[in-house]
Amino acid sequence: MTARGTADPADLARAWVSGWVISRHVPAPVPEPWGLRIDVGLPKQVARHVLFDADETTARKAAESITTPHTWIKTFVPPETITPWLTPDWTQDAPGFLMSTDLRPEAPLVPAGYTLTSETRGGVIHVRVLATDGSEAPHGQIAPTGALYESLGWRVHARVTGFVYRADPNTSG
Repeated sequence: MTARGTADPADLARAWVSGWVISRHVPAPVPEPWGLRIDVGLPKQVARHVLFDADETTARKAAESITTPHTWIKTFVPPETITPWLTPDWTQDAPGFLMSTDLRPEAPLVPAGYTLTSETRGGVIHVRVLATDGSEAPHGQIAPTGALYESLGWRVHARVTGFVYRADPNTSG
């Protein structure tokens, strides 16, 4: 599967999960009957369950298996479809979008006196700009496994609908 052309949404979602776990340094996803589980291990995001092509039975089964607060479900089913399948213990997250673009090499312009560094570790590309005193200025990272903005050539493949189990009102993920 590549970011070019038409990709199967489930394959693209699996590529997104692969990049997500690599870039956040969390364990590899665990197969579940409904998709994949990512053990995130954070207080406000214990785990994520990614459901591929979820129908009502599958979504209900996944949701019923979750008993730990701050566990997330991410799916590609519209929120108006999946909401009735969940109990009131589930809170909807802000919408997300599964997007991709073709990667193109660029020659970045770095201000005088600054240094650009780049390294790849475990499939994640880390880029840092160092000031003249060696301190870190801007930085970023990307895990290119296939998987953001239409005006720059990005393509929307699917809407990502998220829900969190027994969340605090200010939780986001």
